Amino acid sequence: MKNPVRLGVLLSGSGRTLQNLIDRIEDGSLHAKISVVVSSHPEVKGLDRARAKKIPAVAVDYRKFSDDKTFSAAVTQELDRHPVDLVVMAGFIRRYVYPSKFEGRVLNIHPA
Repeated sequence: MKNPVRLGVLLSGSGRTLQNLIDRIEDGSLHAKISVVVSSHPEVKGLDRARAKKIPAVAVDYRKFSDDKTFSAAVTQELDRHPVDLVVMAGFIRRYVYPSKFEGRVLNIHPA
């Protein structure tokens, strides 16, 4: 069987979409692995959900950056620390200006 798709999940809140991804991976209906979770807010349940499953999870606090470009660069830096085939924006409420290397490999899932 082909290697699972390695996901970098971006979130900003409770992590319901992250939990759905985890559940689908665990029940075998999604052939993927979550490599890292990055949150734009430091104290959200989504980070707790990731850590409970031993998934690397980090916050890049948007309030510490003066603009979207520098914030996005910091998010990309965290993603680059892990093998990522697809970036999944799972309720990520900040603007992410992704680099050209992620062109065609960013999926925005909005839970609303």
